Amino acid sequence: MSNTDLIKLASFIEPLLLEYQERHQISDDWAKLGFLTTHFNFSNVALLENLNAAEQIFVRPYFKFLEEQVALPWLRVCEAASMHELSSPAFQIVQHMLPEVEAISHRVYMNLLRQFPKTTTRRGRLDHPSVKHSCLRDLDMFQAYLWLCVLQGNLAPIEDELVRLCTMVMPRVGATWEMTAVWNVLLVAEIMSRTWMSEQRFLKPYTNGLIRAFERSQSQFVVES
Repeated sequence: MSNTDLIKLASFIEPLLLEYQERHQISDDWAKLGFLTTHFNFSNVALLENLNAAEQIFVRPYFKFLEEQVALPWLRVCEAASMHELSSPAFQIVQHMLPEVEAISHRVYMNLLRQFPKTTTRRGRLDHPSVKHSCLRDLDMFQAYLWLCVLQGNLAPIEDELVRLCTMVMPRVGATWEMTAVWNVLLVAEIMSRTWMSEQRFLKPYTNGLIRAFERSQSQFVVES
């Protein structure tokens, strides 16, 4: 694929992406949201399969960025951050932790592999490339929602959005309650290990709230046969 072809592809995709993003953001049907996010991931994989190795290296970061813009609330995190003074404890914690998001996701994913070495989802084992991609994206998403809660000063994004989305999607892809619960514990532990003592005290209500919100939804995590 030439540079001209890539430019044409980008020009073709841009209006579709904007429409997709708008539909994703205004939808209150959590089954549709989960389907759209999964469909977007599958589309990325299908497009990448038609590129050679060099082209994939060039295009993959853009696909990752597009997927994050559609599926993760980073724009809302930025908007919430803009409402804070630079000296705000919430702002300072988020500023400190945002550069750690990718590293945290990778560490938690590796810990999950060790704890669930034989677990298989509907898309394959946890170490399958597409499953790994989805896990890392979702770990990024959990962190984005956590930092959004911290900046907003309440747990509404986790309780009203993240939990609802996960209870709709995770059982359908074969993710068990046990793995989801361990996922949250590992994620919180990794985040806390990278924060200072004063930050930990500030974060505790939010990290505890994340775990409790999912515990309350345990009965909804019934994996479909």
